[in-house]
Amino acid sequence: MTHTRRQLTALLETHDLGPSRALGQNFVVDPNTVRRIARLANVGPDVAVVEIGAGLGSLTLALAETGAEVVAVETDRHLIPVLREVVADQPGVTVVHADALKLDWAELLAGHDQWVLVANLPYNVATPLVLDLLADVAIPIGDYDNTKSLNIGQNRWYGRLGFPIVWQFGSWVPGRRTTLEFLPAAWFFGTNTDFVGQTLKTDPIYQLDAHLTRDFTEHLWGSLDLAWYNGGQASVNGVAGEKLNNLGVGFTLGYQVNSNLGLTFGYKSTVNDNAPGDLKMDGFMISLVYAWHPLIEGSRRLKSE
Repeated sequence: MTHTRRQLTALLETHDLGPSRALGQNFVVDPNTVRRIARLANVGPDVAVVEIGAGLGSLTLALAETGAEVVAVETDRHLIPVLREVVADQPGVTVVHADALKLDWAELLAGHDQWVLVANLPYNVATPLVLDLLADVAIPIGDYDNTKSLNIGQNRWYGRLGFPIVWQFGSWVPGRRTTLEFLPAAWFFGTNTDFVGQTLKTDPIYQLDAHLTRDFTEHLWGSLDLAWYNGGQASVNGVAGEKLNNLGVGFTLGYQVNSNLGLTFGYKSTVNDNAPGDLKMDGFMISLVYAWHPLIEGSRRLKSE
């Protein structure tokens, strides 16, 4: 039998415990929800299951009800005694006190060819610092008129290579998240050998975007934005022009309408534009973004079951 809200509350009061904000903990209090998770995981007798973030054992008990063999992993030392007490009469459950990110999985999973991973993960189970790779390239398509210096078609390729970095502060809890994001990147340009009958070359442009983002509610967020571009000196037949050195600041407000749809409004202005020849820019941007991901659709399916 899984926990009810009253049983969970009593457990917490008896052991003088509460959800840890530092660990992003959340305890499921609806027995129907954990049973739906176990059912959708398609586990049953003789199926080996790993549960990460077992907490107080609500989902653990639901998995055990199916007859599955469960290894419940929990990193919070304060919850381990309670968890072991909860599953004491469940012979098919093994409690492991460990950080799932540091476990020797080969040793833990030895003896079984197949495992099913089922979890109600803490919001901040991911590392506070995330580093990704961003790459895009544009190829020369579209109309190009070699008698004009300005064209929609570029008659050359260009691309960008960047390393987005997201640094999380505190718990990854919707409505309370704070992140610092950086995007260092470099733009590279091919050579236009027919630029008004001449050869156009452009040096790489180095970009740094930064965003300090804060959730105001589960749906509303805002950010302070900074953008810096440097380089990009162009030359025509070897005669060089001026290179860029543009710095802009601004802000963005966003509203997440639902799991798939988001609306943003942003403003950005250049700040190093005092000289007569400097680029002066004030920009407003409104965007409506629709996104689809299997995880989002899976979450909706879980709620509808």
